[in-house]
Amino acid sequence: MAFKSSLLMTAALGAMLLPTLPAQDVASIPFSRGVYFHGDSGWIGLTGNMLMPMVESGAADFFSVGGKRAIVEIPGARATVQTTNARPTLYVRGFSASTGIFLVKETQKQEYREIHMPVSHNFREFVHFRDKDLRAIEVQSVGNGLVSIKPMADLAAGEYAIVSAVDSNDRFLKIGYDFGVIGGPRK
Repeated sequence: MAFKSSLLMTAALGAMLLPTLPAQDVASIPFSRGVYFHGDSGWIGLTGNMLMPMVESGAADFFSVGGKRAIVEIPGARATVQTTNARPTLYVRGFSASTGIFLVKETQKQEYREIHMPVSHNFREFVHFRDKDLRAIEVQSVGNGLVSIKPMADLAAGEYAIVSAVDSNDRFLKIGYDFGVIGGPRK
């Protein structure tokens, strides 16, 4: 829980830490709800995936030992958008920072990626992200329903997702917009 509190504090402080885009650049970000990255050819919309956690069961569940966990599978070995920038700035439109915006490390498999989520005994939380998969972010309001997201530290090579609740009234439904960081060994 301490990590989640620090993310909220980061969101509050983020406005002082991140530079803003020149007006013409902000105006050229598409108005559709989503997450955007400025690539060499202009603004690129990241692919969104509904995160549908499937609760795992096995021997531990049968013998009632250990905690339950859920796994979300994301199609494809890698995200469509890849960058060599270890601290990319992403722009989020249509999702409120007050409902929670997270940067989550994905686990790569041969043909897909996973996000592991422990199942909570508190029904209101159901599943949550593992602290070791969350990356601290700086959040800044850019205006007109747009916020910028930037990792507070360099990201290791690998696959990541910007995750938020689909709607502020339904925080159980989450959507993830994924991207990859190229460079060095992938973990």
